[in-house]
Amino acid sequence: MNIVVTGATSFVGTGAVKELLDRGHCVFAVLRENSAKADKLLQNGKIPENLTILEEDLGNLGNLVNRMEEHCDVFLHMGWRGAGNSSRKDAGIQERSVQDALNAVRTAKALGCRRFLFTGSQAEYGVHNTLMDETITCRPVSPYGEAKLKVRREAEKLCRELSLDYGHACIFSTYGPGDHPFPLVLIPFCMAAIWSFQTVRRCGIFFILKMPGGRWPAWRNMKAVCWSMAVSTIWRDRWKRPAPSGDL
Repeated sequence: MNIVVTGATSFVGTGAVKELLDRGHCVFAVLRENSAKADKLLQNGKIPENLTILEEDLGNLGNLVNRMEEHCDVFLHMGWRGAGNSSRKDAGIQERSVQDALNAVRTAKALGCRRFLFTGSQAEYGVHNTLMDETITCRPVSPYGEAKLKVRREAEKLCRELSLDYGHACIFSTYGPGDHPFPLVLIPFCMAAIWSFQTVRRCGIFFILKMPGGRWPAWRNMKAVCWSMAVSTIWRDRWKRPAPSGDL
């Protein structure tokens, strides 16, 4: 498939791009002009086969329609202004990101895509003192969380109007090589060592490629899925048999 990816040099984005290329898909990575992180997408110092890098600002994604001759199948929108801690309270920046995302949906339609995937955040749910699932009430406490939730609601509606399949991957946390060092204080070092970012990445690609049409369930806790997979793998390698059924 031909897949457009914004935010391709982000922590999750670089892994997603690599995994898509490994699976034989053609990726069109949208980067800021003169991006300082472009080297993250190189393999052995070269642009990988089937990877096309397009320099375009998130506010001008509509320009891709005139720049790309290829028909595209999936639009993976991970680009976001103000994702850093210092900008998450800036309502103006967050609203610009909302409009970027909605424009990305329109661009996806114009490019011939049939599926649009957006990366949401735990911040949409806010703070709760109970186990969280997809049915829990969303009550964001920051402009960042409010903006992500706004995209979830408005982009899904827009996709329905444009006959696009909408996927909302609500990521709680990811850990792995290339991440900032500060998240590791949140988890024991043993978990950090066991946790495989490759496993996280592949879970995400499954959602991109395999989820059926209609409303997708929120990717509410990728950690739980990957932790279960990691424990199962370690159990199998250590005791040479499948892990026991039930909660791990």
